[in-house]
Amino acid sequence: MTEGEKEQIKLRATFQNGVGVACVAVGGFAPTVALISKQTDMVTIYQVTLLLMGGLWVGWLFHMRGIFILGEIDKPLDLARVKRTNVVLTGVVSGLFGLVYYVTHYYANR
Repeated sequence: MTEGEKEQIKLRATFQNGVGVACVAVGGFAPTVALISKQTDMVTIYQVTLLLMGGLWVGWLFHMRGIFILGEIDKPLDLARVKRTNVVLTGVVSGLFGLVYYVTHYYANR
């Protein structure tokens, strides 16, 4: 593996980790700060709690994906394994956001 290929792997891992940090900041901490800064009812507290947990979990998934990508530096690239992992990660993230959307709108319309 050339140095250029290793750098590309590092850049992909850094990007995945950055997406994870953004998920934690936007999905987790921003709603929490908004909740703390004003008076809200219990419905909003449930929504913020779900968003915080979802943001932290999705951020952790993307961080683990970055670690997985860094593992490619020492091993030969197995494209089938990478594709399977991408499909699973996409399904988990989509399912989680769908669940959070459903639950937050369920509580908001009660």
